[in-house]
Amino acid sequence: MIRRIHLFIASIVVLALLAACNAAPTPVATPTITPTPTITRTPAPTATPTITPTPAPPPSKNPGKFVYLTAHEPDTLDPQVDYTTAGTGVFHNIYETLVTYDKSNPARFVPLLAEFIPEAVMADDGSVAYTFVIPRGIQFHNGGEVTPEDVAYSLWRSMLLARSDRGDLFVGANTRTPGFLLLDAFFGVDDAALLVDASGKFVGDAEFLRMAKADALLAACKQVKAVVTFDNPGRSVTLKLPRPYAPLFAALAGPWASVVQKNWMAEQGDWDGDCRTWQYFYGVPPEQGLIRDKANGTGPYQLDHWTPGAEIVLTGNPNYRQGAPKIDRVEIKPIANFEQRLQFLLARDADLIETTSAEEQARLDKLVREKCDASGQCDVIDFNGALREYVGLPSIAHRNVFFNFALPKGSSYAGSGQLDGQGVPLKFFADVHVRRAFNACFDRRSFITDTLAGSGELAFAMMPLAITLPDQPGYANASVENFDLAKCTEEFQAAEFKNKDAQPLWEVGFALTVPYRGGDVAQQAIVENLAANVARVNARFVITPVSVSAIDWLRELRAGQVPLAAIGWQEDMDDPHNWYRPYLLDTYTTQFNLLDDLAAKYRGLIDQGTATLDPGARAATYAALNTALSEDAALILLPYTTHPRYEPLYLKGWLNGLSMNPLIPDPGYVYEYHEQ
Repeated sequence: MIRRIHLFIASIVVLALLAACNAAPTPVATPTITPTPTITRTPAPTATPTITPTPAPPPSKNPGKFVYLTAHEPDTLDPQVDYTTAGTGVFHNIYETLVTYDKSNPARFVPLLAEFIPEAVMADDGSVAYTFVIPRGIQFHNGGEVTPEDVAYSLWRSMLLARSDRGDLFVGANTRTPGFLLLDAFFGVDDAALLVDASGKFVGDAEFLRMAKADALLAACKQVKAVVTFDNPGRSVTLKLPRPYAPLFAALAGPWASVVQKNWMAEQGDWDGDCRTWQYFYGVPPEQGLIRDKANGTGPYQLDHWTPGAEIVLTGNPNYRQGAPKIDRVEIKPIANFEQRLQFLLARDADLIETTSAEEQARLDKLVREKCDASGQCDVIDFNGALREYVGLPSIAHRNVFFNFALPKGSSYAGSGQLDGQGVPLKFFADVHVRRAFNACFDRRSFITDTLAGSGELAFAMMPLAITLPDQPGYANASVENFDLAKCTEEFQAAEFKNKDAQPLWEVGFALTVPYRGGDVAQQAIVENLAANVARVNARFVITPVSVSAIDWLRELRAGQVPLAAIGWQEDMDDPHNWYRPYLLDTYTTQFNLLDDLAAKYRGLIDQGTATLDPGARAATYAALNTALSEDAALILLPYTTHPRYEPLYLKGWLNGLSMNPLIPDPGYVYEYHEQ
């Protein structure tokens, strides 16, 4: 602007001079120019940004002490008798096994008490042997050195105390002991009483077993001792199996294979290893066990005391061969009420608490600062939070829906028991087309959305895909069953049933009542899902969901009365054998009357998969089994779920450690933890 004013004035002067050349000069007054004032701009003050520092996470209130609040506690601290998740979480801290998991991978193994993992030695008779070397110098908590005899005794005891729950009303009753996993490896049975009499007349009946002939009892014990032998001078234990058994190391990594001290056990009044007396320790209720509240292991923690109903306290083993634990004291307290557990966590009087429902997890979501995936990649979602959450973690439990292939006569759920529109034939689900139709009519995605709150994925096989690592065989080519009403219609129309007038199922219709356990939201949702979709394809198809009490539902399930049901299983070891065998051959087969031809086909593949040590060949076998189950529509594969884990920000060491393994429940392997 100032420059333009100066140029305009200069132009006026030039024009005046030109005019003077043509006219008489006239005095010109000198113009007065007022200088343009200089404008001084004062810059506006710059605001200093306010930076709110990230608040430091609350530290541990009791450094050196780890407090875990749980809704449950073990039945006993005897690792070869207890069969609870709560017990497993404790045993991995007190006791050790010949082999253990390779960090977070539940399908790979490394030596623990053994010096190395031995190779299989095959014999001409088809048997296979493994010889484990036990190093010198490993000490029990009471100071005694671990001997090969202690290792052998521990495995003998686990097998001879093995008791199934086949004689009990409730599925998963606490009368079962986990030693069946070793018995299966060596003898292909699930109860020590079957070594006394193969007919099963003594199974689950401790008093009756003690009345068996002395020579039969003695022979059973000698069978067990013959397959697990020891050489104290040579520092070795040899396991001899009648055939190759691929899940052997998985079976040896569980707490039921924990090494206990033979002499110490005898001092407590427990079995001393004499084959003439083992039967007196079979079937003893957990709460009456002689070492129920005692422990003497070789692990990083030793038992200080257990007051049932109040607390289990462990203290660091100062002589642990890998070094004393960083956290010296572990307190495990059973508190059934979640609100109380939560208040202890908020006050930092607890470091970890158990959650048992989505509602409880939602409460902890409000306290999360960092949300992480299983790889350790974390995002800060609330600077004021005090917890770290890991999402999408694998679950070791899963449900699938099983069909009852032959309902009993007079079943109230089969209506008339005929194809007349008022009921169903008793062998309704023996028709593969009916099973395929039910599979196609089940809407898995709506089940994920509506029942699992979106936290589910379609399953490829009976074993939950969430814990299927690259090492697991048989899943590469597995297919997912899809919701398809057109296929459902097609399969119902192909059903072989006809009434007395030769009318097919599609024209006659059916009426089926399906009970579900009252209060079980998932069971109810499954039945209602099927009922709605089956009616969509044909209005003559009527499924009536009925709520019954838990006791009645379990009783009728055991009696083979329930037409179809979602049955859950929690794996003991991360191996297909631990899923296919109980579901298809043992625990549930009798309840659902699996057809003989299907049972024979599945048994052949299961036995082949178990006896195959080559990973590639084993994968092919389980792939064939998955294909057969899909073609036969033997069950409805339900979506699998994942779960979150919450821990205080100051707790370190869980991620990528042994404690992260889903087979080691909380409190986890505390030896790996430290506080920041």
